[in-house]
Amino acid sequence: MFDKDKINELLRDGKNLSEILKEFGLKVNGGNYRSLKKFMAKNAIVAASNSREEYEKHPKYCASCGKKIDYEHRANMYCSQSCAAHVNNSKFPKRAKQNMGKRNYPNKREYEENELYCIVCGKKLTGNQKKFCSVKCKNKCYSNQKYHTNYSKKMDEDGALLKYEYILKLGGKCSKCGYDKNISALSFHHLRDKDFTLTSRAFSRLPKEMIENEIGKCVLLCQNCHHEEHHPDLTKENIENIIKNKK
Repeated sequence: MFDKDKINELLRDGKNLSEILKEFGLKVNGGNYRSLKKFMAKNAIVAASNSREEYEKHPKYCASCGKKIDYEHRANMYCSQSCAAHVNNSKFPKRAKQNMGKRNYPNKREYEENELYCIVCGKKLTGNQKKFCSVKCKNKCYSNQKYHTNYSKKMDEDGALLKYEYILKLGGKCSKCGYDKNISALSFHHLRDKDFTLTSRAFSRLPKEMIENEIGKCVLLCQNCHHEEHHPDLTKENIENIIKNKK
């Protein structure tokens, strides 16, 4: 598709890569541009003369800052990566560049007509911001929402239904005081060989056989009775005795 000698001749005449593509009858687009660059790299062709003396007579200058490009980097358009980034990032706002493919904005003007704003306070979004302008607005939006996704809500609902099913199997109330108003206040107290904690998430994720095997080791207690069972030494009388002894 390309000819090495012809490319070298065109480069000596001062032609740029776009003009070289046209000389070969090709459209100026990303694919053909990359193919030409790959061919030039494979055949050690540079965009300036191979002679240092000739390059010193007709040097290249950075398209960003105007600084003279070193002979070793004569095939580049910019003197450094920072200059290349400065030019590329200045063409469009950072937010527009990230959404060029997603939203099909063909130019800067159309992007500016479709600017994004914070869904809480209405402030214009910048950089990588997608829905909120700050952490404060994000917290304000989610402060009254227990679930951020329908999946997590379904997992908790399924776990609560299964927990209630096993609560009924163990009598439906605290085995010590008889509390039965809220199932979140009821817990399974292990009498022996605890393998894992029985929570709503565990009910919705673990196999039924494992849960039933674990339930067989437990009794049903409310939170108060459960804590009293685990910490029998922290009664009010014991704490008062400790305070008196310290005094």
